[in-house]
Amino acid sequence: MKNSEMPAMPNDLDPQTASYMAEFGGTVRVDDLGRWQCGLTKREYFAGLAMQGLLAGIPADGIIDYGEIADDSIRCADALLTQLEKPNA
Repeated sequence: MKNSEMPAMPNDLDPQTASYMAEFGGTVRVDDLGRWQCGLTKREYFAGLAMQGLLAGIPADGIIDYGEIADDSIRCADALLTQLEKPNA
């Protein structure tokens, strides 16, 4: 599993709960150790944090292009994950 796909704050689930969540549209994944987990991926979490920061800097009377902000947020998250993959110098 790629780092970006790993849960930011994993919640371990028993198989029965995982099955129930998946049935109703929840995001459920199995980690490399075979544990069922749910929660935002690191990419989703980092993109949300970036979006929060980008939106905080927009004046109240400013014109907002939400699609552009979403794209920028994802680019920020991907850049951070790329940097985190690099070995320590």
